[in-house]
Amino acid sequence: MPSHFAIGLAAQPDATGLAGWMPDSGIPWDYAYQYLTGGVNTNSGWETWNSDGQFALSYARSAGAHGYLPVFSYYELQASSGSCSGCGEIQKDLSNLNNPATMAAYYQNFARLMQQLGPSVYGKPAIVHVEPDLSGFAQQAVANTTGCYGYCSGQGADPSYLKASVASSGYGPVAGLPNTYTGFNWALLHLRDLYAPNVLLAVHVSDWATGVDISSDARSGVDASGLGQQAGSFAARSGITGVPNGSSTYDLIFNDVSDRDAGYYKSVLGNASVWWDRLNNGFPNFHRWESYVSAVSSAAGRSVMVWQIPEGNQYFDSENNTTGHYQDNRAEYFFGHIDELAQSNVIGLLFGSGHGGSTVHFDGMKDGVTNPAALCTSDGLSSGQICASHLSSTADDDGGYIRMAAQRYYASGPHQLGTQPTPTPTVVSTTTPQPTSTAAPSPPPSSGLAAVSPLSLSSSAVYAGGKLSGSATLQNSSSSSVSVSQIEIAARPPVGSHAGGPYDDFGGLGSVSLAPGQSVTIQETRSFTSADPLGQWYAYLTYELSDGSWHDASPDLAFSVLPNPGFSQSTSASPAQLPAGAQTAIQAALTVNSGSLADGIVDVEVYSAAGQKVGQQFFSGQSISAGQTRPYSVSWTAVPAIGIYRVTVGVFGSGWSPALYWVSDAASVRVV
Repeated sequence: MPSHFAIGLAAQPDATGLAGWMPDSGIPWDYAYQYLTGGVNTNSGWETWNSDGQFALSYARSAGAHGYLPVFSYYELQASSGSCSGCGEIQKDLSNLNNPATMAAYYQNFARLMQQLGPSVYGKPAIVHVEPDLSGFAQQAVANTTGCYGYCSGQGADPSYLKASVASSGYGPVAGLPNTYTGFNWALLHLRDLYAPNVLLAVHVSDWATGVDISSDARSGVDASGLGQQAGSFAARSGITGVPNGSSTYDLIFNDVSDRDAGYYKSVLGNASVWWDRLNNGFPNFHRWESYVSAVSSAAGRSVMVWQIPEGNQYFDSENNTTGHYQDNRAEYFFGHIDELAQSNVIGLLFGSGHGGSTVHFDGMKDGVTNPAALCTSDGLSSGQICASHLSSTADDDGGYIRMAAQRYYASGPHQLGTQPTPTPTVVSTTTPQPTSTAAPSPPPSSGLAAVSPLSLSSSAVYAGGKLSGSATLQNSSSSSVSVSQIEIAARPPVGSHAGGPYDDFGGLGSVSLAPGQSVTIQETRSFTSADPLGQWYAYLTYELSDGSWHDASPDLAFSVLPNPGFSQSTSASPAQLPAGAQTAIQAALTVNSGSLADGIVDVEVYSAAGQKVGQQFFSGQSISAGQTRPYSVSWTAVPAIGIYRVTVGVFGSGWSPALYWVSDAASVRVV
């Protein structure tokens, strides 16, 4: 587990997630999460999602290759077949939990997951988040047996009152464990210990588990701490503290604040009660929820991960409460109040949509950059008004807020757990006339100039001989013209400080005068040589006013200058001889012998004897540590001209610069 307060995202194993957006963002995300669902006995569960039945292993390896800790939300009980297919959600969960055949398949499926993640296969740390909502259903069921559908042996706060098929399932490895909800949790714990002791298990504690929904109740007299104590105590007694006389336990608590954006609930479902007051005066609000999760954590003795956080915001124009662009304020508040969360024993945030049509951090709507008219509203405020009035420059459906807020958070140095940073206040307009907003990802300087498109870099790492580009847009948000003598993207080496120490420019613009509302975009590229010091550098946007004063318009953005790594490779083609129109599988194994590859490009090409390129496939965003070997598979269709064709393998830095490694005759293919 990271020693700092960590951030992660919902990420599919495709271009919107692990195979594109996440590594391409250049942000050192800590977690990537994925649902595992579909049912354990339906022939459509996660074990059927790819041809070899190893979806979880493939996902974990892909996440781990980028440095992300894989998180799986194991949500199988509701989707499985049982004896209550037409029942409501709670009744179906309880019915399936007590169906021996269903539960035998369930334990077998869970064991299969553990085996794929265990030491002999994946072997690295991973988190499995067990059955979102189930703990809340269990707590409500035993609290009032009239809602237990006949599956309770008693009434009260004892989770063992809820029946479950464990030993009665007939699944050998869990024989001897009690047929209760507590026994169910012990069974999963035992299977984890048996097959994957490297996996951390997490139990889910819902905001509504006690029967009072802390996330939507508008009453002022709700005892959040008392309710959290009840929910945390129930979780602790549910078996997460381990089998009696045993030492192994569940490791974490997961909590979710909503399954979709508050703007979706209000605009589509007509329910405005899920908006939280960011001023913490009205109810529900953030401080009350923090009291709840803090008490849950204290009672259960486990740290809390906040999961499936809605991704809308009230900052960018793109958030206008239409499909894919719904507003919410939790992302803004959480990024601005890491200290509050850490004090409540929250150790990480996982952002992701829990419902189709909600806002996502990538271009899920495929509508590109959108900047409709600013939307001003009192949603999420006990007084005043807030306006989503900032222009977005990215195609991300959230306008780029998650991307930029996380970039700023990691660049400034993530909060180390056990320390308390200076709070970043959330600034809110309390008057109606002019559009305003919450705290920006990059705070505006006093001159009225602000980076409306914050500084971004083409890569998070660069090698000797490589180039790194930076870009940003500076806008005059004041009511009068501002004269600027210079605008620069500057780079600070590993030693010194740009406030009086050495720095080295990327480049910049000369004198410019900006009228009210006018903006200027700067894009500069710097070449790095072997004379540049190695280590972590920092880039920032700065400008000089006509009075000679310098102002920074962005926080430091970290990037690394790395030594050029050393490589070796082994490449083959099968078949090595084939007729025109047939396909051969090219297998290239690339080994990093020294240094490491960060955010690089691995390129496989095919050339004719005359030097004409007739095939190419490249893999971007590649990070490989020293001593590691990474396989690359390329399929090539033979061209009509007979002859011998050579396969080349190359490695480049991000943006194809510099060329780090090139083998022009890695393998050969004969077309006959």
